[in-house]
Amino acid sequence: MSNPFLNPVYWLDLALAKWDEGDMQTALDHLNRAIALAPTYGIAYFNRALLWQGRGDIRQAIADYGRAIAFQSDFPGSYNNRGMLYYDQGNLKAALADLDKCVSLRPTHGPSYGNRALVRRDLGDVDGALADFDQALALAPTPRLYLDRGGIYHRREDYGRALADYEQALALQPDYLDALYNRALVRQSQGDLDLALADFDRILELDPRQGDIYLDRGNLHYRAGRNEAALADYKAGLALQPDNPILYFNRALIRREQDDAQGALADLSEAIRLRPDYARAFSDRGMVHATLKDYPAALADLAEAIRLAPQIAMLYINRGWVHDERKDYPAAIEDLNQALALDPDNALALFNRGFAYRMVGAYLNALADFSEVLRLTPNDHEAWFQRGFTYSQQKRYAEALSDFRAALRLQPDYHLAVYNAACMLAQLGQREAALVELARAIQLEPRWRDFAPTDEDWASLKDDAAWRRLLGLAEDDV
Repeated sequence: MSNPFLNPVYWLDLALAKWDEGDMQTALDHLNRAIALAPTYGIAYFNRALLWQGRGDIRQAIADYGRAIAFQSDFPGSYNNRGMLYYDQGNLKAALADLDKCVSLRPTHGPSYGNRALVRRDLGDVDGALADFDQALALAPTPRLYLDRGGIYHRREDYGRALADYEQALALQPDYLDALYNRALVRQSQGDLDLALADFDRILELDPRQGDIYLDRGNLHYRAGRNEAALADYKAGLALQPDNPILYFNRALIRREQDDAQGALADLSEAIRLRPDYARAFSDRGMVHATLKDYPAALADLAEAIRLAPQIAMLYINRGWVHDERKDYPAAIEDLNQALALDPDNALALFNRGFAYRMVGAYLNALADFSEVLRLTPNDHEAWFQRGFTYSQQKRYAEALSDFRAALRLQPDYHLAVYNAACMLAQLGQREAALVELARAIQLEPRWRDFAPTDEDWASLKDDAAWRRLLGLAEDDV
């Protein structure tokens, strides 16, 4: 009778039994014994690799998968498992080579195609990845495969196919949190805010400890204009994730809208404490300081934001606005030049620079900037007004009137444009039309009645009885 203790299969079976019992060390000892008895025993190396992998010793696992392949090159599991370890390490080319071999050995095994699809996706071979996902799903559909294929469609902004895949995943596993989350994002991108909200609600029903979902749902409420619901979600999120700077930052956005400057400052300061390189938080805190007229603090915060993220045009635009508020127009122009060097077609930077140029009397530069704004955003009524006002300062009254009328076509009750159009008509000698527009301006904004008597644009009508009656002036009023 043969001695079982000299049979490697005996030790392999014992190892698997101990493995099932959870005695991993004894299982490892038995596998070592099997390999010592049969150094070319491929399946023993494969199982020892699995054990190393389970214990987190990836280097040993890869080495044993290699030995398993060397001694049993037609076993697909070794290629699959080693390929996925390579994938986890970011060695995508090695992973692809292993998974190609695995698929060639096991062409009807769906998970092998699914694994190769992940590698192809990350290598940028999106069409190859989709082909593999299609094959995997045809052979053995799983919720994860639908999720991953949907993710590719989602990144391509092919929302219809992405949504269909996420719904297939949920049909197979209704409580699949990742699929619910991704479906919510697709619905949000499609503008289906209520359906997206329902998905976020469902996730929180299944797992109310998901702090990130309170953030996402709060953002959705904020986008829909439901600020109080958003604040409630941010508060719930902070109870779970008190060190999440984005929750503080987003709550500050709402507090700014609610004119709660001190609350916004507190939240932004906490966001910065938690994340000292948070450039946007520094920028927003600077803007809150500016609204409180604390310009030194505003400029200090914006300088730090720019130091952290010098490539972001909006930071220079914000600091330029603060300089505008301080009437330091040359400094504003300098910042806006920098913003436009980074983003030449930024209409807001062009508009603000045009305003600053106008304030320093550089009218031709101002006109050039406002004209460029109008090329980029022809429906900006404020840009039409500002260019018109710049023309009026150059005494180019007909051009100014044309721009004021363009502004009014876009915003018929824009009282600034109505009043200034009236002034241009007066300057052009069109008395009756000027009085009609002045009456309309006063109807829209009664303060024009007090301002007009001091405005030199009306010098030609100072003694006109109809003009004086319209303004409520006595005969001896100057």
